[in-house]
Amino acid sequence: MASTTQVANPWEHRRWRGGVCRRGLGGKAIAFWITGLVFGGVAAAIILKDPSIVQYSRFRWEMLFPVGFATIGLGFGIGALIATARWLRFGRCLVRLQTMPGVIGGHFRGELLLPESFPRDTDVRMELFCDETATTPAAGSDNHSSTSVSRKWTNNILVSSKMTSRRGGHCIVPFDFTIPYGLVDETDSHRNGNITIDVRWNLRTFAKLNGPDLDITYRVPVFRTAESDPSVSGEPEHRDLDSLLRDTGELRRVRIESTNGVPAYVCDSRSMKKGLSVWPLIIGIVFLTIAVAVPCVALPGMVKDIVPKKADGWENLFLVVPLFFALIPCIIALAFGLFGLLLLWIGLHSLVSRRTWVQSGTIHQRNSLFGIPWRRSYPCNTAASVEIGDTTSSGTRTWRSIVIRRNTGTGDRVTLRHILGSITVATDISTQEEAESLCAKLRQDLRLPADADGLHS
Repeated sequence: MASTTQVANPWEHRRWRGGVCRRGLGGKAIAFWITGLVFGGVAAAIILKDPSIVQYSRFRWEMLFPVGFATIGLGFGIGALIATARWLRFGRCLVRLQTMPGVIGGHFRGELLLPESFPRDTDVRMELFCDETATTPAAGSDNHSSTSVSRKWTNNILVSSKMTSRRGGHCIVPFDFTIPYGLVDETDSHRNGNITIDVRWNLRTFAKLNGPDLDITYRVPVFRTAESDPSVSGEPEHRDLDSLLRDTGELRRVRIESTNGVPAYVCDSRSMKKGLSVWPLIIGIVFLTIAVAVPCVALPGMVKDIVPKKADGWENLFLVVPLFFALIPCIIALAFGLFGLLLLWIGLHSLVSRRTWVQSGTIHQRNSLFGIPWRRSYPCNTAASVEIGDTTSSGTRTWRSIVIRRNTGTGDRVTLRHILGSITVATDISTQEEAESLCAKLRQDLRLPADADGLHS
């Protein structure tokens, strides 16, 4: 490993001035605002340059360009609002170090300073980890560099709310990590041929809250120093924080609570934070708007050109041609309308908060959408299976839903009543293991045989 003598005191960097680690959350919010304003400005500029694009007398395909830019700008605007809310809530959170720097083969101690309004009964999870990032530049016809990250070491702790204190207008969360000897630090960053190896130590803080969660990662100074003790072995390596949070239920879509003395499966609308509900709603509304706007703009002009015309005999056949072209905007409107309704249903379906429980031979469910509640119940003997239903994919990630299928009666005929009678217990479950575990518990509550679960992806 490279010697620390390459730099006199590498931890005396301005990013850690005064033993304080900060994270600028405002930069992301500002970037979202600027990007949203740019797209909105482009849409406004197109309309101002040629106002006839949006005139109602005739349809012009060019109007889709300002609509597209305006939609993208609206999306970035919503992201800006979310980022601004997080910035206003946690923008002043910082880490104040008691050991400067953290010592490899020693301790890393300090305090996390949170707003004084931080809930008093909330625990904070903290993870200290070291990542080694290898960056390979583009070669040949490949214009993109490749990056791989390997976790060299990680450890996480749970700071109980009883250990926190409040003074100076802050909620102070203390922490103390033991770092084993022999790990790498930032001075070990180097180049291996054309590959760049970068080493960084980070401290991640997490707490599940109402509204924006506390989830901030700080770059922290952890180095080998003269105080490094080869005898310090530290605690064994733990799983990363995301895996731990999934296992403890803090990142799960579904939690289990008690209702009327029995377990209830609670599926809330926290997926809004990941855009799983918001984006389908926005895009669905945009598509429905286009579905309404296209015929309203295009058909009046076409009908006006056709109706006054009169012809005799075979010349009437020529009127069929403009009628045929008049069907095009109707087909476009139908396609946009159906797709918009589908996306609107997906968004609303994910926004529903559900509480499902089984009691006295009956499946009970209490739902809420935008604060509007409704209830429903079915006899348990109508439940035929518990399934992993529809899935939604984005890139390499997939979200699953859990559905209780009801008996469809004899024969293969499935009526609309049976389709609408299916009970959605949860949506947007991120892991197959969690979905299968939930299905197994529900199957046990409903007293269904093990081979009647109907699991499928």
